[in-house]
Amino acid sequence: MKNIKLIHKHFNILSSTQVYAREFIQSYANDPLIWDNKRYLFSCDLQTHGIGQQGRSWYSGENGNIYASYALMLPKEYAQCTNWISFAMVLSMIQTLEIYGISGQFKWVNDILVGKKKIAGILSEHLGFFFNNQLIGMVVGVGLNVQLSRASCQHI
Repeated sequence: MKNIKLIHKHFNILSSTQVYAREFIQSYANDPLIWDNKRYLFSCDLQTHGIGQQGRSWYSGENGNIYASYALMLPKEYAQCTNWISFAMVLSMIQTLEIYGISGQFKWVNDILVGKKKIAGILSEHLGFFFNNQLIGMVVGVGLNVQLSRASCQHI
C-alpha cells in the first residue's frame, strides 16, 4: 500500500474553499507530479461566498468556524463510491463531535444537526475523469459552525 501525503494550505480569506479546490483540480488535472500519492486540503478563516448543495450559499460568519475542502484524484474504480465518501465524512464529523461531548445527528444527505439546528454540511462534487479516464477528480467540502453569534445564526 502506498503512503498518501496530505498537503494542507491555509488562507486567511477565500471566496470559497470549494471553488478553490475545484479550480486547483481543473488547473493541475493532468500533472502527474501534483497527484502522485498526494491529496490536498484547502482551508480558510473566512469565506466571502461559501457554497452549499444545489448552488445555495453557505453562510460563513465571523472567524472561529471551519471551512475546508479536499481536492482528490481517485482511481476510476471509485466512481461508484463517490457518494459514500461524503457519507463517511459526515460520520467522521459526528464521531469527532462526540469526542467533545456534542451529540450530532445525521440528516440525509449531507447535514449534521445538534438540537435540531444545522451546524455543519458536506458538499461533494464529482468533476469528471482525467488522465485518459483513469482518475476521478473530486472535491469534498466541509463547513462547520463552531462559533457563531446569535446575530449570525439568523443567516442560516
